[in-house]
Amino acid sequence: MAARLPAAVRRTAGHRLALTATAVTVLVASVLAAAAAAFTGEVTSAAVRRSLTQNPGSTILVTEQVPAAGAAAAGRQVEQAVHRVLPGLPVAVTGSLRSQILDLPLPGRPRGGPPRAGSSPAGPSQASSPQAGSPHRGRPSGAGGVIPQTQIISLPGVARRAVLTGGSWPGPAVPAGGPVPVAVPVAVARLLRLAPGDRLLLRNNQIGAKVPVRITGVFRPADPASPYWRLSPLGGGGVQRSAGFAVYGPLVTSPAVAAGPAVPVTSAAWLAVPDFAALGAGRLTALDQRLASGLGGNDVSNGGLAGLPQATVTTSLPALLGQLSTALLVARSQLLIGVLILLAVIGGAVAVSVRPLAAQREPEAALLAARGASRRQLAARGATQAVLLAAPAAIIGPWLGSRLGVLVARIGPLAHAGLVPAGTGPDVTGGVPASAWLAGLAVAAGCAVIMALPWLRRPQSALRVRVAAGRQRPVTGVVMAGADLALVVLAVLAGWQLAHYQAPVSAGLDGALGVDPLLAAAPVLALTAGTVVMLRLLPLATRLADAAAARQRGLAVALASWQLSRRPLGRVGPALLAVLAIAAAVIALAQHSSWQRSVADQAGFAVGADERITLPPAAPLALDQVAGLARAHGVTASTPAIRAQIGLPGGQNGTLLALDARATARIVPLRRDLAAMPPARLLAALVPARPAAGVPLPGRPTRLSVTTTLRG
Repeated sequence: MAARLPAAVRRTAGHRLALTATAVTVLVASVLAAAAAAFTGEVTSAAVRRSLTQNPGSTILVTEQVPAAGAAAAGRQVEQAVHRVLPGLPVAVTGSLRSQILDLPLPGRPRGGPPRAGSSPAGPSQASSPQAGSPHRGRPSGAGGVIPQTQIISLPGVARRAVLTGGSWPGPAVPAGGPVPVAVPVAVARLLRLAPGDRLLLRNNQIGAKVPVRITGVFRPADPASPYWRLSPLGGGGVQRSAGFAVYGPLVTSPAVAAGPAVPVTSAAWLAVPDFAALGAGRLTALDQRLASGLGGNDVSNGGLAGLPQATVTTSLPALLGQLSTALLVARSQLLIGVLILLAVIGGAVAVSVRPLAAQREPEAALLAARGASRRQLAARGATQAVLLAAPAAIIGPWLGSRLGVLVARIGPLAHAGLVPAGTGPDVTGGVPASAWLAGLAVAAGCAVIMALPWLRRPQSALRVRVAAGRQRPVTGVVMAGADLALVVLAVLAGWQLAHYQAPVSAGLDGALGVDPLLAAAPVLALTAGTVVMLRLLPLATRLADAAAARQRGLAVALASWQLSRRPLGRVGPALLAVLAIAAAVIALAQHSSWQRSVADQAGFAVGADERITLPPAAPLALDQVAGLARAHGVTASTPAIRAQIGLPGGQNGTLLALDARATARIVPLRRDLAAMPPARLLAALVPARPAAGVPLPGRPTRLSVTTTLRG
């Protein structure tokens, strides 16, 4: 004998269409809610990880004056301190030894580079390095009065970070009495005219000792922007000029050679590179507070590096974490507005889909009550059916929603951000996060409550059900009580507050930023209030429809008007849901447009023009080459820009920014609403009243010397 299905399942056979429509609506609601939650959690966390990983300032560089013999113990102390302030994050610490600044042989040729092997230098320079602190007045110098210097450092694993363009990497040992094997960057080799096999005799001006070196290879960084090159004082290689000195380098040797007696090591550097792959967005605040009390900026408090009194910590991680925390809070507040609007539309859709089912169940509940069914039995009956309809949505919704969130990250507006699922990238995991399960279960539970409400209320008698089937009230009891007007007042107050604060983020009593629930709910309140107010227009619409039907002879218009006026509340649900959906779509388009304008404004503020070319100090361009860039195809306007740090009275520092104010008005992407006056008028104040005096230079000059005299 075949087993019978449960009674709750058998009772659904009479309402297949209504139950199917309700189940599909609940499933779609659960999928959308889970997708919104998964997108919010996964994408924001992935964006935080991507920002921290790609920013070189997220690394921690520690330098200390320490001999080679004490570098190992100091390195262990640095590693322990870094792990203490970054708990739970894998951190790779790489150490590097640095020699004293060494003097290069004086140039013997007009180009200014030190001579190669076999040439006759004018003698080693007697000048002290600026780091040594010794006077160099009266010392001989190179061409143009510049003292050439260099530094020998060790870079562990440099073979994996650089590409050899000639020669080989330095060996692990120094031949007895032989020179120190070093590799030089290709930019330095070009400036100093060096090649593999060349020998140089460097001079340690601190003690007067000579350090012979031999060039074994020439390399170029595989990724010059990699944080790894922060271990080098000159980055991936080049020249640094200041105060009559030109430091070329670095000269890279092996860690074993640097730890030996052949290299005069006086300092060491350790680079800590955290792995942010497992960092969640919720840990930013705790990590920021931990860094602020440990290795925040140049602060080495709490005894983190108590054994290294001269240690210098260089990192932008605390400031970067603070900026990301604020940006994440603003982003989540904007996403919260979208989620609240989505929930409002979901609630309206479920209420509209459940209404036909509730209308079919009212006579059934009245009949069962007349036959003696208790209120508890009726509630159990409705709750069982509601759970059966909501259970598939609670199970399938989070899984489908998570996949939908990943799909949006792959093919949506964020497709170019590189947020891809697991298997092809490290950012978006592609799994089902806990937030998706919570959102899907919450929506399914809410829908189950809405579906069970007709069974939870006290059943009406058959007579009342029949009376209610006649002519209905023109508006609902909620509107008659004035709840819609109260909702309008609340929406106006919330909108005024949102316009005042200009964002759903406000500072609390303790000064900490947070999401204000009233400000975040302001768009939803305005949307709901505008939709509900339309119920007051329903009686007027029915009277106008009756009047229009009375003037015509057609039967279709008369029947439609009669049905609408007889059952207005039965037709108002789909209409209000359509209005709600259209208004939500308009808000979504407005937010998308605002987001695109915000991204463009931030990019324009960061770059300052459509295109910006930054010249490194080690590779300056001649005047004619700069003019060639300005005359390139597609360039409509250009201006040279100088940005430098200058000293101010009182020991303060400032930033000097020099531009061509005449051309800047056509270059800087500044909107009119972002300045106190029109941009052209604002920049015109920087244009001098008369053009500066100029002297044409005949011929094709390659060098310009200017002598200035200050009188006062």
